Amino acid sequence: MRKLIYVVAILIIVLAMIKGIDKGNIITETENKYLVAGIEDSASFENTFKAIKEVIKEDNSEELEKYIIYPLIVHDNGKTIEIEDKEMFVNKYEEIVTNKIKESIINQKEEDLFVNYQGVMVGNGEVWLGALEDQSKYGIIVINK
Repeated sequence: MRKLIYVVAILIIVLAMIKGIDKGNIITETENKYLVAGIEDSASFENTFKAIKEVIKEDNSEELEKYIIYPLIVHDNGKTIEIEDKEMFVNKYEEIVTNKIKESIINQKEEDLFVNYQGVMVGNGEVWLGALEDQSKYGIIVINK
C-alpha cells in the first residue's frame, strides 16, 4: 500500500511537470524575475529599460523625462533631493544625469540586472527602476550620484 501511495505521488508530480512544459521550456509563475520589485509585466518593463538606454544615448532630457517616476529621489554627496515634476527634472538634467549615470545605464546588460524588493538596480546602484503602484508606468525612481 505504501509503495502504491509513493507511485501515485510520483505520477502526480511528473504529470504536473509535463503540464508545465511548452515546446521544451518549463513555464512557471516565477519566470518574472522582476516580480519581487513589484513589476508585474516583465516584457513591458524590459521594453521600458531598452527605451531608457536609447534615450540616454541620445542625451535627450525631454524624452528621458517620460521614464521618470515622481518624485524622483536623487542622492548626491549625503544630500537627498526630491525632483517633483518634469520642469524641475529638465532644468536640473545636467546636474542629475551625469556621465557616470549615463555610462551605468548604457553599459548595463539586461540579463545582469539586480532585482530586490526596492526595485531593479542598474550598475552598482547608480540608478534604480520601479513601477507605479497601478502598473501604468515603469521607470527611474532613484539616482545615486
